Amino acid sequence: TYAELGTMIERSGGEYTYLLEAYSPLSSKVGSIPAFLFAWIMMTLLRPASIAIITLAFATYVLEPFYDICDADESAKKCLAAILICKSIHIAY
Repeated sequence: TYAELGTMIERSGGEYTYLLEAYSPLSSKVGSIPAFLFAWIMMTLLRPASIAIITLAFATYVLEPFYDICDADESAKKCLAAILICKSIHIAY
C-alpha cells in the first residue's frame, strides 16, 4: 500500500502527506486537521514510547548475563535504558 501511495503522491512526508492528500478535498482548513493530529500524536506519544520500550528490552537482555541467580534489578535496567536514550538523542543531534 505504501509503495502504491508513494508512486501516486510524489511529495515527501510519509503518512502526514498521505493523510493531507486524502482529507484535503473536504476543505483547505478541515483537511489538514487529521494530518496534523497524526503528526502530533506520533511525535509526542508513539515514537517516545517505542524508544522507551526498545531501550528497556535491550537493557534487560544486556544485563541478564551479569545476574546469574536472580533477575536483574529494575533500577539497573531503567538507568541503562535512560543512558541509552540520552546517548541516542546526543548521536541524533
